[in-house]
Amino acid sequence: MRRLGLALIVVPVALLAGCSIGGSDERSRSRTNEVTGKLTPVPGGKPPQRPNVIVFLTDDQNADELAEMPNVQRLLVDEGVQFDQSFVNFPLCCPSRATALAGQYAHNTGVLANQLPDGGYGRLDSENTLPVWLTEAGYRTAYMGKYMQGVRYKIPPGWQTWQAKGGPTEYDYFDYTLNQNGELVEHGSEPRDHSDAVISRKATEYVDRHGPEPRPFFLMLGYSAPHVRGGPDRGCGPQPAPRDEGAFDDEPFPRSPGFEESDTSDKPEEIRGGQLDPEVEEKIVARYRCRLESLLGVDRGVGQIVRALEETDSLRDTHLIFTSDNGLMQGEHKIKGGKEQPYEEAIRVPLVIRGPGIPHGKASQSTVVNADLAPTIAAIAGARPTITVDGESLLPLAGHPSRTRPLDLPVQGAGFEAVRTPRYTYVERDTGEAELYDLERDPYQLDNLAGEPRLADIEARLATRLSELQECAGRSCRERTGRS
Repeated sequence: MRRLGLALIVVPVALLAGCSIGGSDERSRSRTNEVTGKLTPVPGGKPPQRPNVIVFLTDDQNADELAEMPNVQRLLVDEGVQFDQSFVNFPLCCPSRATALAGQYAHNTGVLANQLPDGGYGRLDSENTLPVWLTEAGYRTAYMGKYMQGVRYKIPPGWQTWQAKGGPTEYDYFDYTLNQNGELVEHGSEPRDHSDAVISRKATEYVDRHGPEPRPFFLMLGYSAPHVRGGPDRGCGPQPAPRDEGAFDDEPFPRSPGFEESDTSDKPEEIRGGQLDPEVEEKIVARYRCRLESLLGVDRGVGQIVRALEETDSLRDTHLIFTSDNGLMQGEHKIKGGKEQPYEEAIRVPLVIRGPGIPHGKASQSTVVNADLAPTIAAIAGARPTITVDGESLLPLAGHPSRTRPLDLPVQGAGFEAVRTPRYTYVERDTGEAELYDLERDPYQLDNLAGEPRLADIEARLATRLSELQECAGRSCRERTGRS
């Protein structure tokens, strides 16, 4: 690894971020309620330990792929609550990450694409995001890994420690540039330079350093896996660590009914009549196996970081959250790839929460969304959002996973708007085409029921509900009308 030497200025991260670090090294003289997240006084005024928070964020991971990560299963799923019905509002990198950081749906963040003028980092109001709220609440904050397109070598407000990929190499697993608190460091092609391994090492060092300290920290890790590598497709998609190459060579590809769908004539024109010839199917299978191999590096990192928390005696005071920014289409409905679709494979993502007050080895069937992440973490920290958030804290559901929360979820992407309710998904395309799926009877969305006379009332109600959610903000995004 070598350091870039031209016009390199090392600037303290607080100055680059444009905000003061603030807070004291003493944890607040109050206790965080383990279920509601609200702060209550501690008898005798003894300083408690407010929880640390670590977020593991993968890139393009499907929910079902979590089962192939043994450390995540053993250390997070078995020790926490898994949300089986976890979704994203806009299945694309920048819009999804903006929603996670701001707690707002994409129509309120204004981040509607990966690039300007409609999206990218430049569209996000970074002064009103989770790291700023946590900094003001006295937390240390750190980000490591891939952030958002367009951030390049900036350090966004609120992040006190910044170890992020940026610029033209942000999708590369090797030979990339890392912005280390304002200093640009180029990594090479040795096995130890693999970006996800570097992120895990830096995170472990961060926990070693700050775990024993009284001041709580928020650490967010943006892993590259299992996103396709930068540059031309080399037949694999992502780039696993060398030690993991071939680990899933014999793994069967899960051919769901959606993948085997023979008749797509009821789908929109852009999808209708698509075919997967043997060569394309072979590439999809190879990419799937490579995705699982790339996730082994992330899984190893989870094990290393949890071990560091144990060794610093801070695991019991730490919430750990594992999720992804969106899923990926892998041949379902004859769609070769991509993610900007209203289908379950694109919008459903893994979500596991482990931490103080959260039961072990439980699953929740409540519908949750990535807009809930920022309010949840703010509640854990006793921080106050400076904007109206559309999501809400998941701590009550995590503390009582048998409870259910029905939610009508707005979903959007380039060329469509949709609403997903506990029973139906209704889609309106910019082309004027509509889709309606009964998720209870047709979970793989094989039969488009839009236009069927017997469902005319249901379709009309869903169209009205979609119209309401397209303009919702705050509480109105969470209210149930009983019409869907």
